[in-house]
Amino acid sequence: MKNKAILGQTAAIITAVCLFPLKSFATLRGDVNGDGKFSAADLVSLSGYVLGSGEMPKNPDSGNMHPDSKLDVYDIITMRKELLKSPATNIVRVTNTEELKTALANAKAGDEIVLAEGEYIYSGSTPKGRTFTGEADGTEAAPIILRSENPENPSIISGTTLEHHYAITILGDWWELRDLKVTNASKGIIVDNSNHTKIINCEVYNTGTEGIHLRDNSSYCLVDSCNIHDIGVLTPKYGEGIYVGSSKSTTEYGYKCDYNRISNCTIGPNVGAEHIDVKEYTT
Repeated sequence: MKNKAILGQTAAIITAVCLFPLKSFATLRGDVNGDGKFSAADLVSLSGYVLGSGEMPKNPDSGNMHPDSKLDVYDIITMRKELLKSPATNIVRVTNTEELKTALANAKAGDEIVLAEGEYIYSGSTPKGRTFTGEADGTEAAPIILRSENPENPSIISGTTLEHHYAITILGDWWELRDLKVTNASKGIIVDNSNHTKIINCEVYNTGTEGIHLRDNSSYCLVDSCNIHDIGVLTPKYGEGIYVGSSKSTTEYGYKCDYNRISNCTIGPNVGAEHIDVKEYTT
């Protein structure tokens, strides 16, 4: 009887807590205490709030991690699982171009670079035609993630001109680009000598030549659920939507771009050349 009474009280507390409406905050998922990162401190804060032993955290709706519209013990369980699954994750919040350049230059395995809403227009020198560039290696357990904070209003990464330069270049292994818009460059996203990199739910548009190019011995990569349009807008018949490998007339890049996967993408309208061009030497 005592145990039933305790369970009844707990259920009443949880039910009462869930009656409070969730407020709208543009914050990092899981960051209920509002310190800009997702950590065990958020689990403590959420648990105390839901179970009735703590105050309402700063961003309670960020703790709604279970797919429903209320805060309860299921969110505590989901949060705990995600913390255990990704113990090495380091959230790096970015709000402007210089912060993005710094985050990319200092990136390491386990970093999750989160872009606030807005447009990031490159400025400064462009070595080898690259603007925003990621060179570090992630790992299978701890990839390096670059994503928008709000997928409903994706952050825009912009180059400098349609005639020159690449908007984003990835040179390391195990990267994930998610929920981004990429525009205003000769080439949109270039993946060079990078393995196991994923490009998911990105929109690439208004480029002088290619939209996305997996190049220079980049293998086991994924391009999924991307929207690619208005590509190759400068010269008729030039500008592939997604380009894999290099032609045999090209000598400066490695040809082995093997076992890459393209799925669920919308390509077009206004693509200057092939929608998908898979070159010789690839598997």
